[in-house]
Amino acid sequence: MHLILRAAALGKGGETFVFDMGEPLNIYELAKAMALFAGLEPGRDLPIEFIGLKDGEKIEEALWADWERPVRTKAERILMIAEQNPMARGIVGKIRKMENFLQRDDRQGLLEYLSEIEPGFKGTQTHQLCPPISAPKLPATTFDSMGAA
Repeated sequence: MHLILRAAALGKGGETFVFDMGEPLNIYELAKAMALFAGLEPGRDLPIEFIGLKDGEKIEEALWADWERPVRTKAERILMIAEQNPMARGIVGKIRKMENFLQRDDRQGLLEYLSEIEPGFKGTQTHQLCPPISAPKLPATTFDSMGAA
């Protein structure tokens, strides 16, 4: 909690903060220690099973993308990434283009466009499973300077 509050005090808007959490823990050793603290004997009172990784699970998590360059802040153990994601450039135009596909009820065009802007997108292979897409009909709303409708 302390690191979160310190990062909030550092923020000026738009930054991403990454906390240096120290050395990774061995989950097996942690499970044994917790069992002992609870007065149990690991393996006898509390079985510990190794089940391996499930689909999508990783041994380690990447804390930042390749394009991100974390820098140290004045706060110990808090790193900051100030760059904007390159994918965010032109996002308003991309959203408008997606809205146009939705207005025309062009599912295939939308899926192909999503594959263009995000090569890892797999929707074109699973579109048969998706329900029909249609643009929401939203009422026009105006906002005053305070953001109230």
